[in-house]
Amino acid sequence: MSTSGQDIYGGSDDRGHSFITLYLENERRIYGFIMALVPNWADADDILQETTKVMWSKYGEFTMGSNFLGWAFTIAKFQVLNHLSKKRGDKLRFHENLIETIAADASMNEKQSDLRDSLRDCIGRLGKTERQLLELRYENNASPKKVAEQIGKGVDTVYKALTRVHNQLFYCIKRKLSIGRKL
Repeated sequence: MSTSGQDIYGGSDDRGHSFITLYLENERRIYGFIMALVPNWADADDILQETTKVMWSKYGEFTMGSNFLGWAFTIAKFQVLNHLSKKRGDKLRFHENLIETIAADASMNEKQSDLRDSLRDCIGRLGKTERQLLELRYENNASPKKVAEQIGKGVDTVYKALTRVHNQLFYCIKRKLSIGRKL
């Protein structure tokens, strides 16, 4: 690092550090996204390298606190399209609309993965009684009436308890996902 407040790539030290941190946290996901769009490992490696270069050159345009992974996926998608347009001579080509569809699907899968991870973490933060209630209700696909019979409580009590737990999970997940978007 230089003493002038600039890193070796010409950006500010803090900005460069934040890019590296965000990039390293998301590199596997970006690579997985690219692999979902191109069938060849060598091509995916090249596209990841080009995507990283573009991300670095455009990082000054990235708004801190917004969705880094979504921004990276958008750049990666355009790099894939650029790569495929250069290889037009290949017999196997994806139509641009198919790439768009696959990219949207990969992005949705990433969001679902984040949601699952958040749900798992939030359930882990619940008390023992609340987790047991969820297990009784969802692991055996039991109705609230059946749960009430199993624990010797009224159906209204079970409904209220489940509503309370669902609300706790909802707000916990919402909080976790909003924190993740700020990175």
